[in-house]
Amino acid sequence: MQKIILRLIPLCLIALAVLFPQITLKGAGTGLNLWLFTLVPTLLPFLIFTNILIAIQGDLWLSRLLYRPLKKLFPVSFPGTYAICIGMLCGYPMGAKAVADLLNDRKISLQEGQYLLCFCNYPSPMFLAGYVCQVCGLQEHSWILFSAVYGSLLLSGQLFRLFTPVGRSERRQYDSVSAVSDAPTERFRFSMLDNAILQAIRTILKFGGYVMLYSILAAYIRSIGVPWIFPKLLTEGILEITNGISDIALQGLPVSLMLPVVCFLSAFGGLSTFSQTASVLSGSGISLGRYFFAKLTNGILAFAIAVLLLQIL
Repeated sequence: MQKIILRLIPLCLIALAVLFPQITLKGAGTGLNLWLFTLVPTLLPFLIFTNILIAIQGDLWLSRLLYRPLKKLFPVSFPGTYAICIGMLCGYPMGAKAVADLLNDRKISLQEGQYLLCFCNYPSPMFLAGYVCQVCGLQEHSWILFSAVYGSLLLSGQLFRLFTPVGRSERRQYDSVSAVSDAPTERFRFSMLDNAILQAIRTILKFGGYVMLYSILAAYIRSIGVPWIFPKLLTEGILEITNGISDIALQGLPVSLMLPVVCFLSAFGGLSTFSQTASVLSGSGISLGRYFFAKLTNGILAFAIAVLLLQIL
């Protein structure tokens, strides 16, 4: 039955593309514009810099610097600190990519990798400040947006540690590594820059394909002539957050309604981001079902925090 469904899905998509070519072209154009003018400028530099950082073993230095303060908040190992830092700086899906790289290099356990994904893969400050706040006109409420999105991740880190704790013996082992590891930093070579650029371009092209696909699906949903506009907009946002947030902003909704919904979508990430994350986690052994549940929890907590802060004000 599952094989039949998997074969029917692409056939249905091909049929929709043939029957509704204008909608398909419009959705594809929207996705490509989003990828070219939003994702490439904001994400590609970070991809290149991250690849260079890993090539020269800068992740060890960054982990040493932040390990002790971060381990007071999250029971993570010394190498796991790097995934938190990359997720904080680069946003979706770079936190997940960092976890996958650490798992492939056997620097962290599968148990810790599953735990890290509960809170290390989230929107970057650049995306929230440079896109969400500007598109939605939330400059005056930006602190609520940041507090809700990142506060939900902090709460998730404390919540999921009850279900996927990192073993004490493993943490003691990594504590000793962080204290004595003095591996020399690799000297920079221009071949490293070439490899970093090629890997970054390959990754950004893959992300562009996912964004275009889900933008086409969102265009089909947008074309459905139903009177319930808000559920339709929410469905678009769940499919692809960037287009969804933009469409929600155009409706002129009150801040008391728009802000919590935008916080939910930003923390949840949408199915497009989930697909990108699943791509970088392929072969790592991570449970995508548990990751999806964690992201849904992130979104619900962000929504609740935003509502609470708005009520207090």
